[in-house]
Amino acid sequence: MEIRQVRYFVMVAQTGSFSQAAKELFISQSTLSQQIQQLENEVGVKLLERNTRKVTLSEYGQEFLPYAKNLIYDAEACLGSIMDVRNMATGKLVIGVTYTFSSVMVDVLKEFIRDYPGIRLSIRTALMEELMDMLERNEIDLALSYDPGHKYDNIESTELFRSSICVIARDTHPLAQKVSISLEELSRLKLALPVSGMQARDKFDSVLAEKGIKMNIAVEVNDMQILQKLVRDTELVTVFSRNAIKNSVGLKALEIENIQGETVGCCHTIKGRYKSIAAREFIRRLRESYYFSNALEKAADVAQRL
Repeated sequence: MEIRQVRYFVMVAQTGSFSQAAKELFISQSTLSQQIQQLENEVGVKLLERNTRKVTLSEYGQEFLPYAKNLIYDAEACLGSIMDVRNMATGKLVIGVTYTFSSVMVDVLKEFIRDYPGIRLSIRTALMEELMDMLERNEIDLALSYDPGHKYDNIESTELFRSSICVIARDTHPLAQKVSISLEELSRLKLALPVSGMQARDKFDSVLAEKGIKMNIAVEVNDMQILQKLVRDTELVTVFSRNAIKNSVGLKALEIENIQGETVGCCHTIKGRYKSIAAREFIRRLRESYYFSNALEKAADVAQRL
């Protein structure tokens, strides 16, 4: 059995077509058919069911597919580990990131590109559930998101930082002169909030439910860029993680008085899967960046109160 044949089988299984798979692999359809036939002869069973319209997996093919994917990934990881020995002079790192998390990794991303020009980075933005699926399909090396709130059996989550939930207003808003705000005062303002399901919103809702306070919600948004633009251009304020505006201009974060609420930023990887030096270095830089950033923010808050 050759790795090439296994890779060909996986591509046919994913596309459901010999012709499409041949295009993706840049080989002729006849060559592809011959290689698949040789693979089936070697394992002694039919892996694919062929008809005039499409190709489907046989019962044996369905059983073989996950092992085939792991075999390909392990082979690529082996090559990647050899590249690692070359001091990260070459290689590729594929990072998945949620829409709400993307802005907080920009500084680390810029530094990494500067320090390791030979590493080609690929950034994929998607919803958290989509990122978890991409991890399981070996399409990304790591995923960055806020804590999903529940565990995945084959995914391990490493905490990167904790960030307090704050009120966010434009820096020319009357509130911008304040250091903190009470929930009662906040309830008299119009809010633009992230939609339910985002960690900061869910944490905030649990605080409100516990204290029996209702807010005047004017709009709910699932896009951080739109949410920040609304806050920056209007009198609306929002509630979000302090880290969410780390690289944003024209916004001010205010502490919410007498509440315990924070978001947890995480890096997710597949349990037991090899992590390249590039992946480990990127994760290390993220953790250090947030540690020092949070320390500076706390120092600034203390100084502002003095």
